[in-house]
Amino acid sequence: MHYIVSLVIQLHRSEQGCYCVRPVEDDESSYASGDESDEESDSEQDTHIGEEDNPMQDESEFGLLSGPWLELSEALFQLSMMSWTYRDPAGDMSSSAIIYYTAVMGIQRRSMSYHSAHNSTPGLAALMWIGRALFLEYALPLYRYSTLAYHWPSRDQYSSQPERFEAIRQKYLMRGCYTPFGELIELKAFAKSIVRQEDMPGNLSWAPDGRSFVVGNDKEAITLVEEQVEEMMLGITIQDHLMHNPT
Repeated sequence: MHYIVSLVIQLHRSEQGCYCVRPVEDDESSYASGDESDEESDSEQDTHIGEEDNPMQDESEFGLLSGPWLELSEALFQLSMMSWTYRDPAGDMSSSAIIYYTAVMGIQRRSMSYHSAHNSTPGLAALMWIGRALFLEYALPLYRYSTLAYHWPSRDQYSSQPERFEAIRQKYLMRGCYTPFGELIELKAFAKSIVRQEDMPGNLSWAPDGRSFVVGNDKEAITLVEEQVEEMMLGITIQDHLMHNPT
């Protein structure tokens, strides 16, 4: 964590307002021979012609960060995976940062009450989707993580990519694993069982303030209707109309 903070401070103090981007290349490409360099220079003109024909080519090409930005991105990803790969032999996930964050997600911000089971399952599903995406990069990285203390090999270094991914899946992503993802699976299954018992709730409910309605989790819909009604009434309220025209 101190290493990440030092990188952030270093980038903040940097006077350069931009960062370099290097394209994804094989490690052997940096050791290209002089003859290959000459061939590239000879074909440079043809390359520019192709770029003019397809101006979106540069924008769609994937590139890697370099320098402190690359170190920071890889360090942040490593920190994220340390949270996702946390394991407790006794199965106590209360000390997991992911599970602690999930508990905070279950509290409504305004009323400070717990979300219902129906409203909590979408957040759990979204968090699990993010976890699967991170584990996919963790199991089969697109490129080699070379700035870490222990380098992570790219997916090309594995003799069998399906076996590598299956090993990670069985260790961290299965139901019953003593991992944060296994705990999320149990929480989502428990919430679904409550939803089946209580049936689907209605979309229209009172807001925590007790003075307005909420459609699902979206209060902006009611606000938009109120603005449209006020616009059609030209700013005249019913109370003002009765006071000036009692008859």
